[in-house]
Amino acid sequence: MVGVLAAIEDPERFERMVLLNASPRYLDDVGYRGGFSRSELNGLFDAMASGYQSWVAGFAPTAIGGDFPRAIEDFSAGLLAMRPDVAIRIARTIFESDVRHLLPLLGVPTVLIHARKDIAVPEDVAHYMKAHIPLSTLYWIEAEGHLPHLSAPDEIAAALRVHLGH
Repeated sequence: MVGVLAAIEDPERFERMVLLNASPRYLDDVGYRGGFSRSELNGLFDAMASGYQSWVAGFAPTAIGGDFPRAIEDFSAGLLAMRPDVAIRIARTIFESDVRHLLPLLGVPTVLIHARKDIAVPEDVAHYMKAHIPLSTLYWIEAEGHLPHLSAPDEIAAALRVHLGH
């Protein structure tokens, strides 16, 4: 979503955008299913605060979405490299943001690549983004988890070749 904000602010710097399992809002709202209730997010933040290393050990395999030891190890190492208090602030910023109202302002051709089995971003969000970003294309991949660039890099590379023409 940071890229979306940058492209809205200065579209001349962008020829096109590719968004992977992106979400303008993770928190459910009236008429919008973002993937998480308030109590689920509070539980996530509490788990991070009460035992960060244990939380990482449980969260990383779930986020990767399959038996990909190297990807889980790499993702875990990245999370563990952060101070827990910083990671919690970043998580709050990500999971509590809401930029849905800005999506119609994105004037750059945008490819939405979305995994069918994303544990963090339901299919409803991909359809919502497709409906609210004017020049968007939705491309589904048959991958699990929220980080298919780690768990299904060949599918991501193929999608990029199709949509970026290389």
